[in-house]
Amino acid sequence: MSRAFDTSVTGDMLTLDGVTSRKRQIGPAIQNSIEQM
Repeated sequence: MSRAFDTSVTGDMLTLDGVTSRKRQIGPAIQNSIEQM
C-alpha cells in the first residue's frame, strides 16, 4: 500500500519537475522574441 503511494508521489514530482523545466526553457525564448520585435 505505502509503496504504491510513494511511487505515485514520485511520479507527480517528476511531472512537476518536467513542467517547471519547460517553463524555464520557454521563458527566455519568449523574452528573446519580444526583444527582437
